[in-house]
Amino acid sequence: MFDLIRTIAARIHIVIMVRDTVIDDQYEAYAKYVFEKCCNWFGTPEDHAWPVYFKSGIFNSCHRISNCQMYWIAINKDELKSSSAQRIKHVIGSMMYYRTVGKSRGLNRLPWVNIMLAEESALRALTLAEEAEYVDSFETQCRHGDKLTDGQIVRLKSLWSMVYADPEANVRLLNSVKSLVSGLRVFVTWKDLSRLHTCVTWREWIGSLREEARTPVALLLSPLLPQESALWAEFDNAKLTLEQILNLAQIQWWRGHFTHAIDLCDHAQKIDPQCARLYQIRTWIYHSRGDSDATVASIEQAMQLDPENMEYMVTACMAYLRAGRIEDARTRVALIDDDARTREDLQPCIKYVDEQLASK
Repeated sequence: MFDLIRTIAARIHIVIMVRDTVIDDQYEAYAKYVFEKCCNWFGTPEDHAWPVYFKSGIFNSCHRISNCQMYWIAINKDELKSSSAQRIKHVIGSMMYYRTVGKSRGLNRLPWVNIMLAEESALRALTLAEEAEYVDSFETQCRHGDKLTDGQIVRLKSLWSMVYADPEANVRLLNSVKSLVSGLRVFVTWKDLSRLHTCVTWREWIGSLREEARTPVALLLSPLLPQESALWAEFDNAKLTLEQILNLAQIQWWRGHFTHAIDLCDHAQKIDPQCARLYQIRTWIYHSRGDSDATVASIEQAMQLDPENMEYMVTACMAYLRAGRIEDARTRVALIDDDARTREDLQPCIKYVDEQLASK
């Protein structure tokens, strides 16, 4: 009797869902593609044959409806109306991650780990499908962190369990998570990340990484997991290569951990005092701390070691402007060659310097 009722309810539910379908064949095909990829990455779930239906909703969400043996994925109705096809595919990709993993059984039981894996799964699927330029949703949230709506705050609270009433605190939180993700991309592979779904302790997961990645990953995670202090104490900066130390220093600067970033630069200087990059990183750190004199001294040291580096030259122009040394800035900007002026990564800074000098 129960089976009959469940069958009837399922058919009624399916009819309603089909009548209210919100995505076309292109997205249906992409959802199947991402599901296959997620099964390869995280294992095929027992309910892999259950159908998936899409609805519009207030939030992006994935629901397992066991009595109907089906999945219902909701996509934010505003995104459906105004977002690009790529952004909608990104949402579908992250939702298919949740459809694949079901109940979290490893380190992804932590909300921020689970959403990180969902975001990375969506990004990887888009990359493998050779989609157009991808807009990182972490970047979008950070850029608009001071304008969070009530609905976004509710969603973030459910994901991170750490959302504050102070908008600036929200921005700091989102930037911290974004920089963590950026840092992990430097040191671990996708296969390493996917094991967060099965490893049940941080010791187990870090131990599964290649040896040279264990220390930098532990240092990246330690601020978010202070309760694991005994584990972090096992790792020592002395085990890192010069490149790893500088990568970590740059990441810690992104995260706003300026003191630790300077300590890492000091450690790098003991290994190779002639490394121009470490002085460039120090320049960014001192600039962020508002120390104009130290900023100028650091970038001048970098240019002395690598005088042909146009990126250092442009940075020096900005440092001189910040320090009020206008003539020094004019002298340096005249040395920027035509090739540098066509580089997309340098153009905004060069334009800023030119405009500032024109107004003096």
